[in-house]
Parts: sequence; C-alpha cells; structure tokens
Amino acid sequence: MDYKEIKNKQKENRKFLEKSCEILIDISKKPKNKKFEKMPFSELNRAKYLRRDNKERTPKFKRYKKGTIVFVDFGIGIGNEFSHPHFAIVMDNKDNLSKGTLTVVPLTSKENKKFINLGTDLISKIINTVIKEAVETQELVDAVFQLEESPFTIKGAVYYPNDMYNQLILDNFVKRHSKTYRETVNPEDVKKWIKLEREQLKNILDFYSKYDKNTYAKPENIMTISKFRIMKSINALDPIGRVQIDKLNIKKIEERIIKSILSIDIDKNTS
Repeated sequence: MDYKEIKNKQKENRKFLEKSCEILIDISKKPKNKKFEKMPFSELNRAKYLRRDNKERTPKFKRYKKGTIVFVDFGIGIGNEFSHPHFAIVMDNKDNLSKGTLTVVPLTSKENKKFINLGTDLISKIINTVIKEAVETQELVDAVFQLEESPFTIKGAVYYPNDMYNQLILDNFVKRHSKTYRETVNPEDVKKWIKLEREQLKNILDFYSKYDKNTYAKPENIMTISKFRIMKSINALDPIGRVQIDKLNIKKIEERIIKSILSIDIDKNTS
C-alpha cells in the first residue's frame, strides 16, 4: 500500500469513527432506554479497554478460581444483552495467567423464577465478614503493640508461641503493608497501617452499601468476556475477585445452564 492509499484509508477510518461518535452523542441526548443514560461512561471505559488491548506486549492476567465473585463492566449490550457493571460468577473449570477471557454468569438483585437464589444479602454478608475480620486483626495488632513501646517482633511467634492462628494474622497484616518482610516493625508504622486499613474498610463499605439486596444468578445470560472488563479491586482488603460461592450453588448454576442450552433431561440421566 503506497502513501496515497494509506492517507485515503486513514481518512475513511476517521470518517467512520466521527459518524459513530455522532450517533452515540445523539442517543445520549435523547435516551429512550434507561441503559443509554450511562452510555458516555461506558463508552469511555470501552475505549480504554481497546487501548490496553492495542498494546503490542502480551499482558499477564490474574487467575480466577471457579465460583469466584467478580465485578464486571458489561458495557452497553445490544437489545436484551446484559449491560452495565454487575457482579458475576466465574464458571471456567481452569484458568491461567495467559488466558485473557473468562466465562461468567451475571448476578442480579431482581427476582425471577428462571434465576437461582444465592441467598439473602450475599454481597453484604461477604463485605461484613471481611470488615469483622479486619477489625479483629486491628484489635489484635493494637493489643500486641501495647505490650511494649519498643519495636515488636512479628516473626517467630514471640507473643503467641502457642497460637499459630494469631501469628498468621500478624504476619499477613505486616505483609500487606511492607514490601520487604522484616522481623521487626516500627510501632509508628503500625499506627499508620491501622489507620490506613480503617480508611480502606470505610471505602469498601461505602462502595458496596448499595448492594445489600438478595442476589440471583442468571444462568441463561452466561457469556465469555475479556478479563479487561473485570473491574479493579477497591483496595487490598476488597474481597470481590477473591471469594467464591459454595459448590452446591455452583452445581445448581451448571445444571440450569445445561437445561437452558442442551436438549438433555438432567433429572432422567442422573436418576
């Protein structure tokens, strides 16, 4: 392709993109469907995902276990396709750092006989559990800190020689804040870390407080997405992206998926 052809192609591409922008702006001015009200934010995110995807280097992705709850930006779906940020359940049997996609089942707070009830306030219960554990950790660290004013030893179970559980909590607390694991920790650093984690807990609670409703899985909306669409954790204490639903609920979702896409009577085949 010579220089003139390249320039003409670039001009044509720009024309298509400008026309696309005109259409999207026109829709956002007069949205006749509620999903289009958030379209500007969604399209900006989509452009960022495409920019990341356009990089020449092969990215390394996070690995997710089956049943993990993730927070996904589904973007603006066409027609009845799923739209907007929602929680979802990872359904892949195996995942690895080089795999750039995940198959997920979206979650919703809306009740429907076709949906699977995952329990009352699933998300808020997860968040509350994390907050409880973090508060207990802070109380433990604070109690250890009060034992003496000089730098205290974390490694070696100095304060809890017969309590490996509490020792592990202390180890994990330090590792969350110290890039280089040290045997001794400055008490002033501990004060800063406790304060930081209290702020992190508040941010988590503020963000997820609106998700204190019943949670239902939508097996019929199962889809494969790019891992670029998985939204980043709020902070180091955020459990979303790490916690999994129980195996019984995973099995319920799998059976419903099979029933919805295959002409096989599961009940007859398992009886």
